[in-house]
Amino acid sequence: MTPQKKKPPVGGQAAFTVRTGNLNPAIVKTDTAAPSVHAIKKARPELSDEDYQRRLRNSGIPLHYQRAPFNYEGDPLLESLVRNAEGWIDSFEPGSATMGYERFKYESANHLGLLLSGPCGCGKTAMAAAIAKQLIRNGLLVKWTSCASLMTRFHAACKPHAEETESEILWWCDGPDLLVIDDLGTTDYGPWEAGKLAYVLDLRFNNDRAILATTNLARPEIPAALGDRVASRLNLLPLLGKFPDRDNRPFLRDNKVQL
Repeated sequence: MTPQKKKPPVGGQAAFTVRTGNLNPAIVKTDTAAPSVHAIKKARPELSDEDYQRRLRNSGIPLHYQRAPFNYEGDPLLESLVRNAEGWIDSFEPGSATMGYERFKYESANHLGLLLSGPCGCGKTAMAAAIAKQLIRNGLLVKWTSCASLMTRFHAACKPHAEETESEILWWCDGPDLLVIDDLGTTDYGPWEAGKLAYVLDLRFNNDRAILATTNLARPEIPAALGDRVASRLNLLPLLGKFPDRDNRPFLRDNKVQL
């Protein structure tokens, strides 16, 4: 694939604000050319600012994370994670048009998605939002849900006179180029909920749709919390990298730093 030239952000600041670092070769091919400071290589096509804001509002990304940049300059570990995320973003390229949006494909099977795993407050959701916002700016259709919210929708669909059917929920899950499922495993789920989650993962993987999932669980803990079927499917997702073993929220509060 012919390398694409870097372009400046369109309409406002980039989702990430970081210094340069090394890409993780387990996720992307190492680029021998030094990446530019405070920049992410853009996928195609770029959106107007108006279209970007409209898609951002419709994505379901929590409002706080829609507004705030992911600024971790000065923390080598988090900067390394951001560089890995930039490389993963670069792996998307235009495919065929679907649902009125540009469908994207991936360079390898490793780009079926990403798993962001780490302790509470380490920055997983902020990182996921920054990745999602950059892909929206690059022209992709992104939808965001917490795992708890998704399960609530499935439960509601079983009730009489439900506002949406299970088929409509699955259509919503399958439609976007990237589906973000935040906070896997923060709620106790039984076999029914685990089965629905496994079905959603299968739907995405079978149709070559990317998934970005965040969880407080380490890989060995996932089978007990979410079942073997879900754990097996999440094993298809490469880890973005190691997040800090700390809760960043007290630091952010004391130093008035925005995620």
